[in-house]
Order: sequence, then structure tokens, then C-alpha cells
Amino acid sequence: MLDRVLPKGKGALKVDSNVRAKVVLNGKVFGNTPLCLCDPQDTINAGLYTLQLIPDDGSETYSTKVKILNGVLTAIDRTFLPGSYASSYVLYLEKIKGQKAELFITSVPDSSLITLDGNDVGVTPKTITDISASEHEVELQKGGYGKKTILVRTVPGYKLIVEAILGTVPSETENLPGQEPPTPTPTPDSQTVTILSTPVGFLRIRSGPGVNFSEVGQAKPGETYPYLNSQNGWFQIQLEEGKQGWVSEDYAKLSNQ
Repeated sequence: MLDRVLPKGKGALKVDSNVRAKVVLNGKVFGNTPLCLCDPQDTINAGLYTLQLIPDDGSETYSTKVKILNGVLTAIDRTFLPGSYASSYVLYLEKIKGQKAELFITSVPDSSLITLDGNDVGVTPKTITDISASEHEVELQKGGYGKKTILVRTVPGYKLIVEAILGTVPSETENLPGQEPPTPTPTPDSQTVTILSTPVGFLRIRSGPGVNFSEVGQAKPGETYPYLNSQNGWFQIQLEEGKQGWVSEDYAKLSNQ
């Protein structure tokens, strides 16, 4: 996974996401995605860390435990989408006896179908010992969840561990992220949405209920807007000049006037 010699007791870390996000390890900011602490002078001490990804657009922060191992690369990828649509995976190596390569795949949910290089090989969790030390394509899928495709490279003398979380897919009555939402009907009660504090000091207003919709403005903490509707973890608010927009419920509060 890493074609260079690393300092003893150090490991490399690569972090990526579909939106720009701040990378925080044990409370310390290391930079923004895409981030690769791969050069010898940038590697970090082996051990267990708490990793946080804080998206610039005010989406919900992603937090997980990550294991940095001596001399190898740990890779993390996060796809930010509203609520349970989000998905992620973590890759890391564990030393094994001998010089064969192994692959272990686990997922949430479990019993997800595994396709390896185009061939069905079983369901998660699964260990594959008869595998070449080379690049491979892993696909994970299960009914009600989005398919996850991961490119990996197995290494002689190591077990490559893949830990994946699959995102759900909308039902037929829900709107996919990026689709135009239905026209809402204002509620009869007079309700307002108040913008809360965010890690970046503002909250992006989107054209629809999801991070894949275009930005139509920015709201500051403390500002209040008339409430129109809610969908998939997002509030629809009334803007000036008859315009409408959507903000994440993670950084907004609904109140009755």
C-alpha cells in the first residue's frame, strides 16, 4: 500500500472525502481532504487515534477510530450525504506469517454480497486467502443499500482489512440527493428556523435537501427564517424576495413563534 520506507514506529495515513473537510486526529488539525501523511517526515506514531472529518459545508461531522500501524498505510474514504445515505470505508494492513497475501472484508450491514474482480465470492464478513498480491476491485452490495466499489492492493506477508459502511438508498417516494424536491405546503402554525453555531462560522443554504444540491446562499449563526418544510434531515426556509432554500437540521433549530 505504500512504496517507500517509513521511519520505525511510524505509519502513513491517507484521508479523502467527496466534499472538502477538515481532518482532525485526537483533537489536532492536520489539514484538509484530500490529505496524505505519506512522506517520511509527515508520518505519525503508530497507535489508535480518534479521527474526525468536519465538512466545510456544515454537514454532520464524521468520527471514527483509526489504527495506525508501523510501516504501513491506513486509508479512509468518506462519502458525505444526508443521514443514512452517507457511506465510508477504512483500509489497513496486518502482518501475517509467511509471504502470501490475504484479504478480509467486513461491512455494515453484514451479509453484504462481495464481488471481487467481477466474481461473486460470498458475503461479509469474509477472509480470502487465495488471492494474488496485486490490485483488485471489491464491490459490496445489499438490498436497500447503495453499492460500494473499492480499489485495493494486497501485499505479500500482510492481510489487507477492508471495513466498509454502506449508505441506504431512498425509497420510491423519496427524492434522491441532487433531484428537485417537491413543492412544499407551508405549515399552518407559524414556525421559524434559527441557525446554530457551525465549525466554519456559517451554514450553507442549498437549493434542495442534501449536500449535492447547489449553494444559493449562506446563513450566519443566530439568524432566523420562516419554516416551510422538512425532508431527509433538512429544513426548508423562506428567504428574501420569495426565494426558498434548505439548511441541515444538524445546525438549525425549529421553534414555534
